[in-house]
Amino acid sequence: MKMLKIKPSLDFLQLKTSDKVAKGKVIINGITAQLGKLPNLPHTAAQLTTINSDLDAKNQAAASGDRVAIAQKIASEKTWNTNFRDTANYVSYVANGDKILIEACGFDPTSGEAAAPVPAEPVNNFVASPVLRQPGIVELSCDGQSKAHSNFLFALAPSNATVTQDGNTLILTTASGETFYIVPDTHHHVLIEGLASSVVMNAYAVAFNTVGTGPVSDAVQVKPQ
Repeated sequence: MKMLKIKPSLDFLQLKTSDKVAKGKVIINGITAQLGKLPNLPHTAAQLTTINSDLDAKNQAAASGDRVAIAQKIASEKTWNTNFRDTANYVSYVANGDKILIEACGFDPTSGEAAAPVPAEPVNNFVASPVLRQPGIVELSCDGQSKAHSNFLFALAPSNATVTQDGNTLILTTASGETFYIVPDTHHHVLIEGLASSVVMNAYAVAFNTVGTGPVSDAVQVKPQ
């Protein structure tokens, strides 16, 4: 198996918000203790502390379900992700594969070997619940994958609709017989099978990664043969 240089893992970017705050404190304490080896940090420990505290406060405020508070939490978390990712990349550059220094800075080191891809696990603890005091909002959540690095796709459909799976395609069929196909994929092109011939449909695409989800494309009409 090919050996790879050990780096700070970026898995902490996938943590729940409260766990990010806790991890942020560990990282801040770590880099503070190692300042002599980190002469040109992209963000000072004081700046990271302010960002971490802001996320903590915004996360607690968002628990009320207030829409403005939720939007502020999302913005704060994006800032947190950017600044702590910058710090991880800088530590990776300075450490140059030194596992001990990476750990001392509060990061979890990656494996020194190229591991085989791990298939996505079943979704754990999937919960759908209305947001208190906020009409028209439902929160969907699940536990993060412990072994596989996965993106998630959430679907919400009327209770009289059926949802089936064909490979990586979710097929939603309404009570009136209309069918929707949802395909999350890491490739730039996909094949969707089982479509009705000569029925005009609208196709859409959206890109998503660990940073966020981009805008939905304009509709493109397609008619299967």
